Amino acid sequence: FQFEAPSPELKLNADRTQIEQVLINLLKNAREACNRKLDKNIQVKVKKLSTGNTALTISDNGEGILPDVLDKILFLSLLPKHPVRASD
Repeated sequence: FQFEAPSPELKLNADRTQIEQVLINLLKNAREACNRKLDKNIQVKVKKLSTGNTALTISDNGEGILPDVLDKILFLSLLPKHPVRASD
């Protein structure tokens, strides 16, 4: 893992428990995506945006999302967020 932050004083306004779980999941996914790579590269970058917000980015050089999985993700994103009933 490579970690890059311009200043240790940057603040992230988020629920600590939830952001920890999100980071754990993203880092775990990045590590799994790089399983077959000899030159694994996982980066965590933190930067201050011009809006005053803090951005946190996690990237890797893994295989990416497989096409059949991507199709399922795209399909799920097209489904209505709330069930539609015949009476609606």
